[in-house]
Amino acid sequence: MADKYWVGGTGAWGTASKWSDSSGAVEFVGYRAAAVLTVTSVVRGTLAVGQTIYRSDTGVSMGTITALGTGTGGTGTYTTSASGTVSSAPGIYMAGAVASSAPTSADNAIFDANSGFSNASVPTTVTTAAATVVNLTVSAVPTGGITFTGTGTQSISGSLSVASGAVWNATGNQTFTSTSTGNTISTNGVVMGCAMILNGVGGSWTLGSNTAIASGKNFTMTNGSLNLSTYNLTCGGFICSGTTANRTLTFGSGAQINLTGDGTTISTVLNLSGKTATGQLTVVGSAVFNLTNANTGNVNGRTVTSSMPNGNLVGQSDYWCTLNVTGGDSFNTVYLPSTDQVWKSITTTSGFTGNLSITGTSSMGVKQNLEIYSNGYNTITLPSVITIGAGAPSGTTTLIGSIPSSVTVSNAPCNVNCSFLYNLTSSQNITLTGNTSVQASLTSGASFNANNYNVTVGKFLSNNANTRTITMGSGTWTLTGSSTVWDITDATGLTLNCGTSTLSLTSDVAKTFIGGGQTYNVINQTGSGDPYAIGDLTIVGNNNFANITNTGYPCSVLFTAGSTNTFGNFSLQGASGNLVTISSPTAAQHNLVKSGGGLVQVGYCDISWSNASPANTWYAAP
Repeated sequence: MADKYWVGGTGAWGTASKWSDSSGAVEFVGYRAAAVLTVTSVVRGTLAVGQTIYRSDTGVSMGTITALGTGTGGTGTYTTSASGTVSSAPGIYMAGAVASSAPTSADNAIFDANSGFSNASVPTTVTTAAATVVNLTVSAVPTGGITFTGTGTQSISGSLSVASGAVWNATGNQTFTSTSTGNTISTNGVVMGCAMILNGVGGSWTLGSNTAIASGKNFTMTNGSLNLSTYNLTCGGFICSGTTANRTLTFGSGAQINLTGDGTTISTVLNLSGKTATGQLTVVGSAVFNLTNANTGNVNGRTVTSSMPNGNLVGQSDYWCTLNVTGGDSFNTVYLPSTDQVWKSITTTSGFTGNLSITGTSSMGVKQNLEIYSNGYNTITLPSVITIGAGAPSGTTTLIGSIPSSVTVSNAPCNVNCSFLYNLTSSQNITLTGNTSVQASLTSGASFNANNYNVTVGKFLSNNANTRTITMGSGTWTLTGSSTVWDITDATGLTLNCGTSTLSLTSDVAKTFIGGGQTYNVINQTGSGDPYAIGDLTIVGNNNFANITNTGYPCSVLFTAGSTNTFGNFSLQGASGNLVTISSPTAAQHNLVKSGGGLVQVGYCDISWSNASPANTWYAAP
């Protein structure tokens, strides 16, 4: 394996005289009369027989040194070949090292500071051609800069390294063909204008820097493995589709793949359907894909396709990757044909105005976050069954935000083990189409319609000043959390329609209900299963209830100091030796008011600090 150095300034890749076996470019000041070259000063390097001379201002050949005169490497005279332009005016010239040949499949192609002219006004432009090399290296940028153009494809059996400051406008594909490990790809901030293809069975490549290719070009894994290390890969599309070979994609700490395709030049920005009978794609680490560029007004949009099962994951065996969607007005399709797939997160950014459709499956799983924002006019289409957060780590948050009012979110059932936040404007709403379970908290920033289905949630929070409507319907709302499980501290702009619903508070430890002065149907104090282990229930504020009940005892229902709560029926029942305590959490008086023609059915209760009215309607049995 030999090193081949580009020493000829501007020119075509295949020109043999532009290459040398050493980095030995010479820069000097002189002039030429007939075949005699007179050198008046040398800026760098040593002149020698066999070197080709170029004008620094144009890069035009001035012939080749054929013999020494008075000069022996520095100032003096030299005999040159008859070919080339004659210039009697003094100027800056460059002499390349002894001409060699263009690199072959057994050679390294190297570009360095001596590849062009040091005169900053004379940039170097290399026009690429079809070539096969071992390693392609741009180790340094000449003073005048270096730009690669052309459409010639390159086959690289080793590594690629491009120094910061180079310009790679060449559009010919770079195909990496190594069948061994230890190869690297480093572009050091240079955006490559070409597609990159990994196609070496058994080969592996590791990013040595953040690596970027143009938004209209793909990075394709056909064969081999890619380790992002801790760096980001930016490309128009990332493609890893059908093949018979096993491949591995590894994400190091913080590594992400940014997909910049706009849906026009590249429509499928992510294709991870590389599952075949004999070939599998394995993803190692916490995979994050960011769709970062939506073409405004584009009707074609960006498509994500994946058919990878969770069994092909290492490091997150129970969920898949994170998909973040940003950008403008384009239509975005996330196609998930595999029903055994669980994504870690699928999100859009706040202010997202594009359309989003998740199709190809009637059900999908999301481990932690489902964030979907909308401006109220775009279209959001989700599968009919969304399972979110089964076994998700504590403290995570799941968001579905700003779903347009014209869209019904089909999530029957929707099983969530994290927060479920509706961050909507006042004109938008969520309508359930099935029983919904949220194991942490559900926050409603806008209208929410249970649509007569059951809702199971750790906590329900609607503590804001948005104009909103909560329609509870006829189902049972089961609040499984502890501490504050219902919070409408700020009821500004709220319309609450309780319907014939039942609120059942099931925690075995203390829980608090902040009703916000609203009217509710039935509130039930109970536990999770053991009728003798029921957490205290504290009711905050001045509220109205059609009835209050309990399932199991002993238990406590506590009303905050100075509060007034009104009941159509009051049905708290204990048993001998297992009383229901009706009192205050702070040993302060509160008011219980009976209204309408309902019944007060209180038995085996320990009552204190309670002012009950009208007096003739309250009666406590033994």
